[in-house]
Amino acid sequence: MCTLPADWLNEHDVAVKTGINVETLRVWRKTKKHIPFSKIGRLVRYDDKAIDAYMKSQEVAVAA
Repeated sequence: MCTLPADWLNEHDVAVKTGINVETLRVWRKTKKHIPFSKIGRLVRYDDKAIDAYMKSQEVAVAA
């Protein structure tokens, strides 16, 4: 049996962390857009660092 790294998240964990709906994550995976993911057989996992990088890349600069 394979043990996945603790910093890999499933879609539900990502939804909680980001506030992005699970269905939206599924559409993004089908279209291969936005957040990188890995598939191991039928398992879909997201690297926690990739989630953080994606969220940082979406940051909008505001005028001071």
